[in-house]
Amino acid sequence: MTFDVIIRDGLWFDGTGAAPQTRSLGIRDGVVATVSAGPLDETGCPEVIDAGGKWVMPGFLDVHTHYDAEILLDPGLRESVRHGVTTLLLGNCSLSTVYANSQDAADLFSRVEAVPRDFVLGALESNRTWATPAEYVEKLDTLPLGPNVGSMLGHSDLRTSVLGLERATDGDVRPTDAELEKMAKLLEEALDAGMLGMSGMDAPIDKLDGERFRSRALPSTFATWRERRRLIKVLRKRGRILQSAPTSTARCRR
Repeated sequence: MTFDVIIRDGLWFDGTGAAPQTRSLGIRDGVVATVSAGPLDETGCPEVIDAGGKWVMPGFLDVHTHYDAEILLDPGLRESVRHGVTTLLLGNCSLSTVYANSQDAADLFSRVEAVPRDFVLGALESNRTWATPAEYVEKLDTLPLGPNVGSMLGHSDLRTSVLGLERATDGDVRPTDAELEKMAKLLEEALDAGMLGMSGMDAPIDKLDGERFRSRALPSTFATWRERRRLIKVLRKRGRILQSAPTSTARCRR
């Protein structure tokens, strides 16, 4: 039985929490086909890696990143890959770049993630080719990605695209029925395109950047429970994920 790659005599961590053991791995078609306590037949194998004295383990999943702008400029994301990350998620904490325009997205991201606003705005303005979630996914697929990448749709991104950034961060504004239905429709479109779910942010400590509405809290913190229930209904129907960061005080309005 031939393999495309054999990793020989590494200290194998199988991901279950069990004690590591010295093992050899046979890889075929990009999949670990065999984990063996003894030597594997190396006949015809084009690549044999001697992992003696090294650790071999399943790739890490980083479920919380904010690479949404950086991935456009350095899609290899080498700082994660060299630490063993093989899959990561974008679009956390209500922040994504799927729907909101570049200026609004830069105001949403920059101060929260302590990234210079010009960096975020420049990355989006020079690389944006999408206007829909499907086009966003297509853009990611064209990049020479290092790790596997998935994304959530940010609630602040969604809310801003429907209400506008000013109204989305005004505590006196309540979305109309038509606006709620538009949010639900746009969330459905994002899920159809492959978004894994929706992310939110309830903690008011995160603030907007820019000069227009600087220091206002993120749009998702202003959402009423009526709005949240409408969007969660979509996620529940589709069996998708809701990721959010809670606040220590009850700020959500009915």
